[in-house]
Amino acid sequence: MATERPCVYTVLFGGYEDLLEQPMAAESDIHFICFTDDPSLESDSWEIRVVPPVIPTDPTRSARYPKLCPHHFLADYDLSLYVDNSVLLTRPPEEIIEALLPPGALLSAAEHSFRDTVLDEFEAVKQARYEAAWVCDEQLIHYRQSDPDVLGMKPLFSGVLARRHMHPVVRSAMDAWWYNVLRFSRRDQLSFQVALRASGLTPVTTALDLHDSGFWEWPASTGRDRSRGGA
Repeated sequence: MATERPCVYTVLFGGYEDLLEQPMAAESDIHFICFTDDPSLESDSWEIRVVPPVIPTDPTRSARYPKLCPHHFLADYDLSLYVDNSVLLTRPPEEIIEALLPPGALLSAAEHSFRDTVLDEFEAVKQARYEAAWVCDEQLIHYRQSDPDVLGMKPLFSGVLARRHMHPVVRSAMDAWWYNVLRFSRRDQLSFQVALRASGLTPVTTALDLHDSGFWEWPASTGRDRSRGGA
């Protein structure tokens, strides 16, 4: 990472929860950036960058665009650590990147610590009513026809992602992921493995306790109001 320019970033659209400050920013030389649609948002730890929502009537999918496709927003950086607004870093990002993304690796994500398969993730999303059942069912039908083996794979946690996001293979995979979120469910963990497999990108995966990984605490968001578009 010595010759690469890294950043940490998050995304907050729709005003559905408070912006989570990151005290670790004060202990790091890495730039912390928050993409938002709120021009009044202020922060002590994030540089606020206001971007127009790509779908003005859909803040959740609009937030997914910079989350999934940092190459369209962070071309001045070689490597990024994405963290959901509900993730509180407990170690400096330099240490997290070094631990999770080895030299030469293109993308790193933690395995889901309490779901065994992608199919389990579909069922959990439906049971929690995070997405309409018919949307999930349509997506399942498509995946059973196009890539049935993916449904038995371990799902990946998308709340923390380390990526060399300007690499062509990563760009292709992330664009494919975005297309799946546009076409099917906004719940991006449902299509993460599908997009990776379709693009031929094999991630570095780590088995961690997502709630207390030693690198972050999750969930740590405050003021959440799902009626305003959060997911």
